[in-house]
Amino acid sequence: MDVIEAIEIGREYVERIYGDDVTHIAVEEVEPPQGNTWSITFGFFHPWNRKPKSRQESLADAFFVMDSKHPGWSTRTFKTVRIHDETGEVKGMKHRAIPGVGHET
Repeated sequence: MDVIEAIEIGREYVERIYGDDVTHIAVEEVEPPQGNTWSITFGFFHPWNRKPKSRQESLADAFFVMDSKHPGWSTRTFKTVRIHDETGEVKGMKHRAIPGVGHET
């Protein structure tokens, strides 16, 4: 499979697992197949990890750019999805800790 197919499979998996409990899903890292397995890291927000915002802060979030200086960055969750290259089967998903960035659990 190509990288786009692998990303689509991984994103669909994250969406199936978390449903409406996550927002702003984005591809953060893609590692080409090692052996027969792609590793694709997705970042997203859980609503319970974000503090309520003022109207002005919400407007600023509408123009949010992924920048480690943005206050929302520290609440981002990262998960790596492993996908079999030949079958497209999801082999697993694990938390991707990035020191100093993102939600730790």
